[in-house]
Amino acid sequence: MSFNPIEQKILKLDRQVPRYTSYPTAPHFHDGVKEKNFSQGLSSLTNNKPVSLYLHIPFCHEMCFYCGCNTKITKKYAPVEKYTDILLREIRTVSDTIGKKLDVSHIHFGGGSPNSLYANDFTRIMDMLRERFNVLPTAEIAIELDPRVLTHDKAEAYGKNGINRGSLGVQDFNAKVQKTINRIQPYEQVKESIDLLRGFDVQKLNIDLIYGLPYQTVEGILDNIDKTLTLKPDRISLFGYAHVPWMKKHMRLIPEEALPQADMRLEMFHKAKDKLVKEGFISIGLDHFVLPDDPMAIALKEGTLNRNFQGYTTDNADTLIGMGCSAISYLPTGYYQNNSKVHLYEKEVMEWGLATERGIEFSGDDVLRKTIIEDIMCNLKAETATILESFKKSNDFFDVELAQMQGLVDDGIIEIDTKKTITVTPEAAAAVRVVASYFDEYFNPQTNTKHSRAI
Repeated sequence: MSFNPIEQKILKLDRQVPRYTSYPTAPHFHDGVKEKNFSQGLSSLTNNKPVSLYLHIPFCHEMCFYCGCNTKITKKYAPVEKYTDILLREIRTVSDTIGKKLDVSHIHFGGGSPNSLYANDFTRIMDMLRERFNVLPTAEIAIELDPRVLTHDKAEAYGKNGINRGSLGVQDFNAKVQKTINRIQPYEQVKESIDLLRGFDVQKLNIDLIYGLPYQTVEGILDNIDKTLTLKPDRISLFGYAHVPWMKKHMRLIPEEALPQADMRLEMFHKAKDKLVKEGFISIGLDHFVLPDDPMAIALKEGTLNRNFQGYTTDNADTLIGMGCSAISYLPTGYYQNNSKVHLYEKEVMEWGLATERGIEFSGDDVLRKTIIEDIMCNLKAETATILESFKKSNDFFDVELAQMQGLVDDGIIEIDTKKTITVTPEAAAAVRVVASYFDEYFNPQTNTKHSRAI
């Protein structure tokens, strides 16, 4: 493919940078934050505004080689049932520590494969959440789903328990790609899952795709888009594969010589984006596409779009309480992460009720920089002067960073106006993580080795 001048500049920015689902980012969490810190944060919560809940179910029936999630492989159900009992204990402890019945506007089940839970255990969890929290009638209750393990009983339980958004992990429809990443999942199986969910009134459906997987081609990505459109999802996520075999050893099973290079990845993304936009989807941030009447499109237009560990979201709660192995909570005081090893998480919950392993509490200018980074990631724009004024900072506070970004201006990646508003140009959206990194006080591009590449 022949790239235009801006695309050529984007390719030169292909470096390891955070995904900015949090700030400070997870590599800077430390073990100086424990249960006591989390408990204090929980007990200080008020019911002035609804909170969000995240439940992590870490089990899958087999390992997908591309997976970067915290998961555990099991063919038996006994470990899942035991985990459910312990998760219920953690929910009770969290509720008791808060000391009041908080309103809840969003619930998200992630994993792993949350639909590894049997229907009765999923219902037990939802019953406990409704007993301990005030789940609002308008709450979005979402679940990530593996079509290969979705059953009639599970889909029925989702409908009965108020699930109103399902996110199906598809990744790619090509048989060779599926075999290479160890996720055999024919189109017909995905369609059956979608029909089943809609039959039980789970109407809002997302489909997750990945580009940059082994043996993918530009033509194959466009074929994936075509097949996905026939399923009529409300949202489509098009994630760039993050190859980090130094962090996830199973990724070493992926043949690196079959991975598309940065130039092909960029072509895949741009052609897929162009096709989706022509089909009427609105491009959201880095990797989401939604229909024009979707709440996420409305949030983008109104400037209320947010980003958390699940990606882009309409959730504007100031507090997200994470429960389950490796789950991360976001409180006004900072981030708190549970133990990421299932057996240690279970042991700590049984002994202490909570399992906080690490985290980071806000200090210095963390919240200010978090605000700038979120605006760039969500809106491809940050009104720097306005944000500084709201934090009672002088207008020249970020002048060093803005000066360092002049090269991005010269290359057409961003624009900076006289009011110091930063805007990522439409053609350069793929480089938004690099733009955000200029405001990351913890990030050092010379020594960084912990993140996936930007393109």
